[in-house]
Amino acid sequence: MNRLLLLSLGLVSLAACAPNQVNPNKVGKIVNVTSGEEGRLLLGGYGTVAGRNTARIEFAQNAYQGEYNVLASSDAPPRVGVSAGVSFSNVAPPGYFFSVGTRASNLRDGSLVVRNGSQVITCRFVVDHNNNGNGECTDGANARYTIQF
Repeated sequence: MNRLLLLSLGLVSLAACAPNQVNPNKVGKIVNVTSGEEGRLLLGGYGTVAGRNTARIEFAQNAYQGEYNVLASSDAPPRVGVSAGVSFSNVAPPGYFFSVGTRASNLRDGSLVVRNGSQVITCRFVVDHNNNGNGECTDGANARYTIQF
């Protein structure tokens, strides 16, 4: 009985030390807006797109390596939203409402530079508070791409 208990504790200890199986990259896509060719975008950082980290773009025939940089949230002024409405009904008096609300700007600007030999792709993108983003890219031949992650 004691051996079984020790064996169980040993197995639990080993399981606790097992490597984490979390994907180290935020995965997205990149699309050539002219040809429609689609590739895969990999941003390092274990799902958190912030600061400076590794970047990789993979197309069917080529892979580009480099890095991205996302600027910290700035002290941008809050965004203001205004809503107004009127409702009419046959059985109830008219209703009116007006509201003004603000929320902090939570979008962050980022850039990405990757290369494959002498071929370079540069991107500008915006990231939200959920680490999702989109943007536009160009390469040395002035081909345009769009990215989403």
